[in-house]
Amino acid sequence: MVHYRLYGMDMASDRTLTGLDPSDAPREPDVVCRLGQLPTGFDAANLQQQKPTYSSRILDAQGVPILRVWHDSSSQLYCFQYCEGLTFLIDEDGARIWARWVDGITEELVTAFFLSQVLAFVLHLRGCICFHASSVVIEGRAVLFAGNPGRGKSSTAAAFAERGCPVLADDVSVLRSDPGTGLLALPGPPRVCLWPDSAEFVYGADAAEQLPEFVPWENKRLVRLGRSPGKYQDEPAPLGAVYLLAPRSDDPGAPSIEPLDQTGGLLELLVNGFVSSALASEHRGREFQLQAEVARTALVRRLVPSSDPNKLGQLCELVINDVHAANAAVSGRSH
Repeated sequence: MVHYRLYGMDMASDRTLTGLDPSDAPREPDVVCRLGQLPTGFDAANLQQQKPTYSSRILDAQGVPILRVWHDSSSQLYCFQYCEGLTFLIDEDGARIWARWVDGITEELVTAFFLSQVLAFVLHLRGCICFHASSVVIEGRAVLFAGNPGRGKSSTAAAFAERGCPVLADDVSVLRSDPGTGLLALPGPPRVCLWPDSAEFVYGADAAEQLPEFVPWENKRLVRLGRSPGKYQDEPAPLGAVYLLAPRSDDPGAPSIEPLDQTGGLLELLVNGFVSSALASEHRGREFQLQAEVARTALVRRLVPSSDPNKLGQLCELVINDVHAANAAVSGRSH
């Protein structure tokens, strides 16, 4: 078994997960993955003849939902079926995962799906909340950048790492409620994945040619942060702020920060939740409570990036100053 440390969990897999570095000090695993097989006696085909508990509204070229989810109460398993021919099974405790796929699917694709919806679902089952967000550490607190694909979550995180603010997670950020600390942001894989133009802007000309592809069909480049001192934090950090990324703007005043009241912040956080529509009602209720706690206790703002990539550094300074001012205000009130 190959051991990994992800989002506060020790994970053991019978196959290598592409793009991840194994854990140097493996411990008793919280999650065990069996990739390439389903449990003996489990009839996935029969289950998939039943009505799914969730079907994606996005369809493939043949009109098939790109993802369907079933819950089999008899075996206490959730079944994720992707239109590409990839099946994942997850037990109700989020402690065991199996996967099987058709010929032609690469291990890179298996890993990519596993590290997105499947792992996020496991984390939800284990009491965490997940956001479409990248996260960095500023002044000892986690700062999340949430938003739809293409809003610049990963390039923003990479730019902050270059300015001495280490990355906690890329693309999927995970929060856990801690009785003594409040909400903690958990460290994800030590990496960011960037489009070639973003990689070259953050790291310089020809950077994309020197970085490996993470998922070839997306042409994204993999930047391993764990091998660069000070660019990745492998310990949880208390939540400080969430910046909801708006579409890039041509306005000369961008980048800019817009305030949000608690209600507006909660509504936007709900939109950026990860895989919530596939959860059972009791899990959605718990997720809503955690999202409300985020809106109540963290600084939640709307961040408007500039369409000019040369202003990315200006955006970083704007956020750092905003976080510093908020921390100073909190410190002043506590005294």
